[in-house]
Amino acid sequence: MTKRILIISHVQFGAVIAPYQYSRILKDRFAITYLCWDFGAARVDEPGVNVRYVSRQGGKIGRLVRLLRESIREIRRGEYDLVFVVYFQGCFVLPLFAGREAMVLDIRTGYVRSAGIRRRFNNFLIYLESLFFKHVTILSESLREDLGITARKCCLVPLGATHTQSSPKTFDEMRLLYVGTLQHRDMEKTVEGFSRFYDEKHECLKMSYVIVGGGGRSGEAERLREAIRRSSCSREIQYVGWVDHKDLGKYFDEANIGVAFIPMEDHFQYQPATKVFEYLLAGMPVIATRTFENARTIDDSNGVLISDTPEDFCRGLHVLLEARHRFDSELISRSSAKYTWAYIIDNQLYPFLMGLLEKRR
Repeated sequence: MTKRILIISHVQFGAVIAPYQYSRILKDRFAITYLCWDFGAARVDEPGVNVRYVSRQGGKIGRLVRLLRESIREIRRGEYDLVFVVYFQGCFVLPLFAGREAMVLDIRTGYVRSAGIRRRFNNFLIYLESLFFKHVTILSESLREDLGITARKCCLVPLGATHTQSSPKTFDEMRLLYVGTLQHRDMEKTVEGFSRFYDEKHECLKMSYVIVGGGGRSGEAERLREAIRRSSCSREIQYVGWVDHKDLGKYFDEANIGVAFIPMEDHFQYQPATKVFEYLLAGMPVIATRTFENARTIDDSNGVLISDTPEDFCRGLHVLLEARHRFDSELISRSSAKYTWAYIIDNQLYPFLMGLLEKRR
């Protein structure tokens, strides 16, 4: 008999990549039901996945209570073999009413909106809520250590990627691509760094920089646009805005250098950037800030590590320029196969879930 799994998430189905990929890849092995808030966004249809929506109307407390209540009801009437909870504040209530043995907590991030006391407090809340769960899947070993969650109940399920290589890259030109949020990213620094590099090298080769992203705080997009207007190469820099994940392929096809610019702040150190893996799978070397997680992935064979200043962004582009004929696009892509969602789920998440199901027989 096919095992039944319930995924509970506070984000609408399809809006966040990890639980969507869990559902998409595991649906042929389990009967998947996905329960989530309805944010009013366009609904993603995934044949074989039963999606149940919970109204998000009302105040913060009211809608949280409604999500918890509907989750408990679904657990009790669904006779699920496993319940997979994507972390949200308040999720500790679920094991109290629905049992711990068949429940897994999935932690995709620590608190990254700010540093200092607020970050430590919110990370401590994640740790406290994790104590109510017997089994945890977590993004990275460094995040587990940062949160203080014991290793014996954790399974590492890192970020994956989907944009595989369509054709090998050549490096006669430098075509930069940034894909991601604008929130807390200071992307105007990369524009300034690119502009400096352009002033020094534009007579030697063609170059361009495309920035795809949104979701920033008030004024962040406008600061980026203003930085582009002030630059010496505004025609070579394009800010596209937000693009749906399914429509990103053409940008990955056209670019040959990925940009992973994350501020060098404590609360970003243990947060891998999804797009780093997608750049690599697409056969691109990456210019990345030297966060703890980026430094575990990027080396001389697939990119360059920099600090989070315009000056060092410019320096990193010089390093890439000097090394561009050494980069092997096909080798970069092949060496990154372990970062695909299919590989991660087949080799890490699926065996973990099957082990739990075996114990429950």
